[in-house]
Formats: sequence, C-alpha cells, structure tokens
Amino acid sequence: MGEGVGYTGLKPAGYKPEEGIEAADIAIEKGSIEEILQHTDKSKHSDVIKYFNDVQLKKNYKVNDVKAGRKFVEAYVHFIHYVEKLFNTDKNDH
Repeated sequence: MGEGVGYTGLKPAGYKPEEGIEAADIAIEKGSIEEILQHTDKSKHSDVIKYFNDVQLKKNYKVNDVKAGRKFVEAYVHFIHYVEKLFNTDKNDH
C-alpha cells in the first residue's frame, strides 16, 4: 500500500516478475547493469548508472542498522521502478 498498490498476496512458485523488475534484480545480484544498458535508450544510461551505483553503495549495510537498511530499501525501490518504467516505455514505443 505504501506505493499506492494493494497487497496481492504471495505468488506461486515459478512466478516471474515483469521484465524490467527482473532485469533490475539480476543486475543488483550480478553487480552489473550491462544487460539493462543494452535494452534501454542511451539518453537514460547516466540515470541508470547513478541509481544502480546508489544501490550498490548502500546494499552492504549492517543488519542492525535500521537507518542504513531504510536507505538501502529506498535506493533499491527507486532503481527497480526506474528500470521497470524504462522497460515498459521501450515496449510501448515499439
């Protein structure tokens, strides 16, 4: 609800998120945004890099540091939604 979307419950095993969300999660896991950059407009690359670097800087916070954890989540959500929007925009442009 915090993002304006109601909770839809747990997803079944094998559920795949939207392409942009999955790409952003994989980029964070691999520590590389090369695949995202290959699928997005070059004019958006600097923002993708900036948001990705922010997530990378904040992801190794100490478990008991609530403030740092919140900062990571904020950066993570911002990056995920930005990439999701780019992928959805690119789909609609074709």
